[in-house]
Amino acid sequence: MKRILSLLLVSIFVFISPLQVQAATVKPYYEIFSMIRGTSGSYYVYDIPLMWNNKSTNGTLQLKINYSEYVSSTQSVLRGVIASNYAAWDKSGYTSASLAGTANATVHFVYPTTTYWKNMFGGNEGDIAGTLLYDSKGTLIQSASAAYQSTKLINRANIVFNPNKTHSNNMNTKKSLIHELGHVLCLGHPIDKSCFPQEYHMYTEEMTNITSIMHQGLASQYNYIPDLPSQYDYNAIKTKYGY
Repeated sequence: MKRILSLLLVSIFVFISPLQVQAATVKPYYEIFSMIRGTSGSYYVYDIPLMWNNKSTNGTLQLKINYSEYVSSTQSVLRGVIASNYAAWDKSGYTSASLAGTANATVHFVYPTTTYWKNMFGGNEGDIAGTLLYDSKGTLIQSASAAYQSTKLINRANIVFNPNKTHSNNMNTKKSLIHELGHVLCLGHPIDKSCFPQEYHMYTEEMTNITSIMHQGLASQYNYIPDLPSQYDYNAIKTKYGY
């Protein structure tokens, strides 16, 4: 009887060990850039520490914003939303966004043609906007393999608005803009069912209870998506960039 019990205990240990190892390898969202966009869809990358490397002398991460070049003056409402919210992450005390001319800008807001949107984002009509990242060699990162082969240092980004949607001065447009700025900073989504189905069962309660503007999807899927970055989001910046 003791021998049978011993064998059972060994069997149980062998069975649960892989789950324990899997749980330990799942990374918090600030270590994941989860929206590398390609024409065939989105790619989720777990272990590529993409990040900016342009802290100023006062220690803040500098973002130089331009929206006048690639967002037409006919899109005056959209320009107004950008002007009011481009510095939303600065409340963390870790970032500093300022307006810049085209030549000096590191982050461009873009209102493209429908052809450009289709070519860069596969014509996805569910999104209000999307983010494109470029490394320090100017290489556009649109796949996991490109991310692995990149310099891992980001020095330019484009936030591209879907030209097939009407961008009004409402909370959806504002939240999407601030959410995409989070992707510019190389933050991913908190783990959720649509992004990480294999890990979701282990983190359901923990991740859906997180208050974060970086959640993907509608507020009804989570307890709360704030209007601005939360303290959890600010802590993600702090951890990712070593503040």
